[in-house]
Amino acid sequence: HGHRPRRERPAQALVKAALAAKGPLGCDRVNLASFNFNAYSELFPLLSGLGEHFRHVLAKSERLDLLAGGRGLFRTDDFLDKKSVSLGVEGISDRIRRRLSKNLPGPLLRKGLSRLLSDGGGQVKLFFLYTGWETAEDLEEFRDLLSFLDGLASRLPRRSQIILSFSPRVAMPFT
Repeated sequence: HGHRPRRERPAQALVKAALAAKGPLGCDRVNLASFNFNAYSELFPLLSGLGEHFRHVLAKSERLDLLAGGRGLFRTDDFLDKKSVSLGVEGISDRIRRRLSKNLPGPLLRKGLSRLLSDGGGQVKLFFLYTGWETAEDLEEFRDLLSFLDGLASRLPRRSQIILSFSPRVAMPFT
């Protein structure tokens, strides 16, 4: 009832835990994963703290709707030549994303991707789900998205990558 759907840990504690692993293992890379990483309240202190001690800091997930509104981390960590962002787009069309309860309409998706890729560099991974609900209209909308991505990619530096990943939708037990 009064519980938040997620639990945040203080940035200082996360940096301390990462440094504890770095010592015996000699790590130079840290991979951060979350369903809504850029909604983390201590995002900038965490990135800054990790960036001081690790050569590579990678974010495995961002919410594209927050990114479109300017709360993205992809361009915030200036210490990076080490950019890798994964985004769960899920459905290939507005209709499928609505059916999956993903609040990510096409215009917001395009705005977020444009903002993310505006100055190039790094790697962007887009994850989609195949649901079995797709129609010819959904596939046509997806073709339009691919054309949009092709236009963005043509303006990116060579070192930039856009990776698309597809997996079947699996109904998890007790969810």
